[in-house]
Order: sequence, then structure tokens, then C-alpha cells
Amino acid sequence: MLVVSAILALLAACNMYMIYSYIFRKRRKNLGVFLLCGCSKKRARMMYFMEILCNIICVVVVSIGIFRFLLYPQMLSWFRYVDRVYGVGEYGCIIGIFLMITFIFGYLLSCSVTRKSILQFRRGES
Repeated sequence: MLVVSAILALLAACNMYMIYSYIFRKRRKNLGVFLLCGCSKKRARMMYFMEILCNIICVVVVSIGIFRFLLYPQMLSWFRYVDRVYGVGEYGCIIGIFLMITFIFGYLLSCSVTRKSILQFRRGES
């Protein structure tokens, strides 16, 4: 079950990487202005990383809520031992795997976005 969670987390992280790379490409002129006004690349990297992190945490909380309060009661009537499979430890492992993989991909994305020079951002170059 944890291997499946890791594979799904990798797929979700790849999807997130593609979505945010598009969003950050559209914001490259804004980042150039931030850098011209004195924002350091480290601060810009952390700003983008925290944006990704906040969105991912919201997604995790909503999906766990939907699963726990909508799907789980239905599963209890269909499967006899589902309460033994989905305990607190399993939730912790699944969330931990997902967040760890997302942190890695999010940090790599934020580093790749902020590695260019200020003039490249201002001109809108990729």
C-alpha cells in the first residue's frame, strides 16, 4: 500500500511541477520586478516554495476530509475490515510520503525558477 502511495505521490508531484512551472513562467516579469526592487533570490525561492506548500497542504486536508467523512462510511458497509487497514499510522505514512515527495519537487521547481538573471526575467525570457 505504501508503494502505491509513493507512486501516486510521484505522479501528483510531476503534475504539480508541470502546473506550477507554467504558472511561474507566466509570472517571470513579476519576479524580475521583485528582484529589481531588492528581493533576494533566496527570498523569492522561499516565496514560491511556500505558495506551493500552502496549496498542497490545503489539497491534502480537503482530500482527507472527503475520504474520511464521505467515502469511509460507505466503505465500512462494503468491506468488513477496512477500519483495520486505514488507521492513524497509515494516514501518517501516506501523508508523510506525499508531503516529502512534494517538498522535493516544489523546492526543485522554485530553485529552477529563480536561477536566471534579473534581465532575463525582465525581458520575459524562458
